[in-house]
Amino acid sequence: MFPLSVKFACCLICLAASANVWAQSEAATDTGLTDTAMVQATTQRRHGLDPASQLIERIGATPEVVIQIFREAGLSPTAYALTAADLQKIAEAITILPPLHQEVLQQRLRSLSFVENMPNTALTSTVNPAEPCRLFDITIRAAILKQSASEWVAEKEGSCFDLSNSEVRIQADVGTITAIQYVLLHEATHVVDATKDITPSIRSGPEPGPAAAETPFTAGIWEDRQTPARPWQDAKLMMIRFRQGGRVLPAGDAKQVYRALGKTPFVTLYGSCARTEDLAEYVTVYHLTQKLQQPFRITVLEGSAEVLVHEPIASPLPRGRLDLMNPFYEIAGSSPQEETDKGMDGTAAGVRGPGGDGGDKVER
Repeated sequence: MFPLSVKFACCLICLAASANVWAQSEAATDTGLTDTAMVQATTQRRHGLDPASQLIERIGATPEVVIQIFREAGLSPTAYALTAADLQKIAEAITILPPLHQEVLQQRLRSLSFVENMPNTALTSTVNPAEPCRLFDITIRAAILKQSASEWVAEKEGSCFDLSNSEVRIQADVGTITAIQYVLLHEATHVVDATKDITPSIRSGPEPGPAAAETPFTAGIWEDRQTPARPWQDAKLMMIRFRQGGRVLPAGDAKQVYRALGKTPFVTLYGSCARTEDLAEYVTVYHLTQKLQQPFRITVLEGSAEVLVHEPIASPLPRGRLDLMNPFYEIAGSSPQEETDKGMDGTAAGVRGPGGDGGDKVER
């Protein structure tokens, strides 16, 4: 798997900038905007983000800086021509996003693009990592537009095991959800996190000090960026391929691995690899099951026999985190918040190489 990783971080509402703000000069001081609102408006103008535009209108060519990342890794991603059916699927994926996601993306998402020959499923990259108000580009592998979420989740989770020449299979049931709905929700959660510090913020340099070591979502769950708290450090889970130094496990380990996962607060194997992926996967599964009333279960089969069913939201530990999702839906009537980002990695283009925050990988 192509070793791309990206840093994200942060918690609550986005500031609305109107079309009038877009048209104002950077020197304007009599608009009534707060300092942070002016910083946001100025940043948006500088990087070509019109906050009055609809999210669907931000679909376009993949930014050259993102293409260059792939080229430097010896890869050759190519442009993908979206069909009318593709655009309909993307529009539906945008429509189902939680309210907070909609608000944050409206102010912070510069572009959404789709490419072929992309080695990972998606990449969320920071446009301006050195600035206080960060904007983002999301790039997605076009092939997932043809997949259901059930197909994609089974493929993703199943990649942790060598299923060749084995009767073991990994099956997923995500109802009527499409892969692009799942993936866009996951990636958009990284943008929300990066803007709101829902997981501990990380800038260039060492791990945050004690004051930033945990947040309500990570407290008691994560020791640091990639290390779960001791109760969740199952030997097999710590060996899965999504973790640094991990590997593809024998098919015969699937039942044991999912049994171990079922004794943790994590909803998927990918979500167990680091705290940012824990958040992105948890929000996604929560929204699909609790708000859209869709199933989410992963089944381990041996031949035609079901040997284990993993249905995380039905388990006590994941359910114990349900109330932490309320802020994603409680934005109506909220007052504008201070929009200076509190923490993100400051590497070039917001993209980390191997050995970055592990869990902030968007290599799906």
